[in-house]
Amino acid sequence: MNRITEFVVDSWKYDRTIFVIGGVLLGCVVALWFLISAIAKEEAAWELFAVEHECRIVAHKQGETNIGVGPTFGSGGGTTIITTSSSDQSAWLCDDGITYWRKSK
Repeated sequence: MNRITEFVVDSWKYDRTIFVIGGVLLGCVVALWFLISAIAKEEAAWELFAVEHECRIVAHKQGETNIGVGPTFGSGGGTTIITTSSSDQSAWLCDDGITYWRKSK
């Protein structure tokens, strides 16, 4: 066996933590890649739909951020600050008669 193989085998025998951490990190990278890929495919599908159905922007809604107070659950109870936000959106009217709200770029 070469040195790298011996290192991996010895590490596996005595400390599997590095392999667990590596597996989790690899899983996160793969999940992120699938998420980005799905978002890109959905955006491409919308752009094709918008061209085919002659969609045009007819309205715009400004995004907003809201801050409030809410309860916390656990041993101490109490309250916490809650923040919610929404992105800018545009309304697209298409030749099918439906208005579609989409997040603005």
